[in-house]
Amino acid sequence: MKRTSHSLLILLLCSLFFTFSCQREISFKPKAESFTTEVAKEWWYGVFKKSDEYKQINWKSPIAPPQGSSTIKLPRWKSAISYKKAGNQIIELPLVFKTSNIILPDMQNLYKTASGIRLAKSAIHKLILIQKQNGERIVRVCSIIPTEEYAKKCNYDISNIQTNSLPINFEGYFLITGWDLKIINLVKVSDGRMKKAIKIISGSEIEHFQNKQQFSNNQICPEPIWVPAVIWVCAYPNSGDDIADNEACQENGNWTESQTGGAYEVPECYDEETEQDEIQVLNDCLENNSNEDCYCYIFGIGCPIDPEDGNETLPIIVNSVDNPCLKSNVENAISLDCRNKISNFINTVFLDNENLILYFSDNEFNAGPHVGWDSYSGTQPLSDSRIKTTIILNNLLLNNASQEYITATILHEAVHAWIDYQYGHGSPEANIQHNLMAQNDRFNMMRDALMEMFPNLSLQAATDLTWGGLKNTNAFSQLSATEQQRILQINYNYRERINNTGTACSN
Repeated sequence: MKRTSHSLLILLLCSLFFTFSCQREISFKPKAESFTTEVAKEWWYGVFKKSDEYKQINWKSPIAPPQGSSTIKLPRWKSAISYKKAGNQIIELPLVFKTSNIILPDMQNLYKTASGIRLAKSAIHKLILIQKQNGERIVRVCSIIPTEEYAKKCNYDISNIQTNSLPINFEGYFLITGWDLKIINLVKVSDGRMKKAIKIISGSEIEHFQNKQQFSNNQICPEPIWVPAVIWVCAYPNSGDDIADNEACQENGNWTESQTGGAYEVPECYDEETEQDEIQVLNDCLENNSNEDCYCYIFGIGCPIDPEDGNETLPIIVNSVDNPCLKSNVENAISLDCRNKISNFINTVFLDNENLILYFSDNEFNAGPHVGWDSYSGTQPLSDSRIKTTIILNNLLLNNASQEYITATILHEAVHAWIDYQYGHGSPEANIQHNLMAQNDRFNMMRDALMEMFPNLSLQAATDLTWGGLKNTNAFSQLSATEQQRILQINYNYRERINNTGTACSN
């Protein structure tokens, strides 16, 4: 999982697997057809409402009602609208809960206040029915929660807001869940645009988080912040008439404080390197793209690679490196290979691997087990059959390295990600992976990709740089002492830029 420095040739890092216990949601894959309100309503009552998914409640969710409370959620079909977003057909309609919790991030000062209760009451809920391009249908619930200031401007009435057309001055939050109320995303909205996803944890997750806190430069991270919740209780017999029940619920319901429905908001200094998840993927998308481009991430439905083909999913490759030198080199590798598929290496390695997420970051390895390493990577299986590999570059050691050496490091770690994807939970240890990488086919792919990105690089130099992370393999031991020494020296020269060897880093 690493390329070591010249002085630390025998250290190896095994793949890290972080396993989460998550139940996959049920989805339905009918033949693609025009998804009108009439079609959606027929599917809702004829298929979905009869399914097990309709009956499920994730009781561990911080917004699930207390067990024993009503879990009925009532759609208002007479107010349904339809539209398209990012190639998906959407039906959106108001949703009234007989019992529902709302978490209020960054609003702790409103807890147990009349303003807080009024604010929660002003929140609105939407049932979002999504038909993807391949015909798959997915159910989402979206709660729109205004800030106190925005709610006051609107006299606590935001009932006219639709998720597909936010007012340009809207301030608040989008809470996206499954029908079972399991939280998918909580996104902060500012000036009518979704700006940032917020990490929310609850239950046993908080203890897991506290046990795993490790921060660079000996940072001390604040404790997670308790996010209270309020609950809407609507006690009346269910007549079976959705519209009548909705109106009765609105007239006869009341808000009260939830004793069990809150959660913790993870502070900003949360270390993605230690506790990896998909929030950073969404935030990177929100930072660099329009909300529509990020729709599939926001609602957690998977992103199509081609508008004409909804059956493929784009491999998510995120460059979150801070060091300008390293970031530039990662960006070059991504633009030349992973996204545009110019390189035969990436075409061969990542072809058909639509379930692979590559996440690049950097850190100073000035303490702990990674001192002296160029890089390391860890792989995390996600709950939707994808895997996410985080590749972390040593910005202290690589800051002055040549572009050729940095790129060889990136390609080396990318092949680790590929092997992890191929083997899944049974991925071999690092030394076994390195022996696999030293085989001709994989070795030649790394070497050829390096030469493609640096046309002036000689075959011998590209070969030696490819050996740089494979010095503990059986194949390397079979090389002559002269060849081994040349490889070590070439790697050292390109890393330290001895006599200006290689291409200087472009910031």
